Amino acid sequence: MANFETLSNFLVPHRKKVHIAVFVLTILMIPGVLKALEPIDMESYDMESPELTAERKINDEFSTTEIILGFVVSVRDPAEVGSTPVPVPLLEDGIPDYSNFAQASEIIPAGEDWKGITATDGGILNLTILREIQAKHDVIYDHPLGQYTKPFINDVTGLQTAGVMSLADIFRGFMANESVLTQPTLTLSGTEPPATNWYDCGVLDCLTFDDPELTQAHIDLASNRMAMSNG
Repeated sequence: MANFETLSNFLVPHRKKVHIAVFVLTILMIPGVLKALEPIDMESYDMESPELTAERKINDEFSTTEIILGFVVSVRDPAEVGSTPVPVPLLEDGIPDYSNFAQASEIIPAGEDWKGITATDGGILNLTILREIQAKHDVIYDHPLGQYTKPFINDVTGLQTAGVMSLADIFRGFMANESVLTQPTLTLSGTEPPATNWYDCGVLDCLTFDDPELTQAHIDLASNRMAMSNG
């Protein structure tokens, strides 16, 4: 209020000059207001740029860019699991010898409709099968093109993966207590506790995915907690 009193003490004695100054400033602003009200002539703008041209070129010439592909998941005959050489032998040009990969004839029957596979304990979540998935995961990373894969976020764990996502990654993140499911959640009402945890495993020790002592019971417990908490 003290500052306003000082201002008023200056303005009131010079009110005529102040009114004239405001009037002159208003007159000077009229051309700018009229210009601002004119419709925009979009044709007068140069909308082309090297970036836009490059984007159109990529979209036209590389139509599969950023397309997400779907894959059929199958389970290998347990008797054949572990028989594939790891790492897979390389050819002379450094490319993996694909003839050493598991063959389609080693896939076990899918079972009855809507019932899934019952011949292997845990199905696709069988620990031995997960280990083999991890081995194939490593084959991709070891490929000469592996270093060019794009990173993205795993929507189950919330962790960044370096271009290859597998069930092994999901279990590894969860069993390291790094998953969003095992972290507190920040909401508008404050911080909420984690949806679940991997520090209280009952009669089991909460081992990490890469622990050599890991058992199928650990996988069953982890998968159950992820399924029940990620609704």
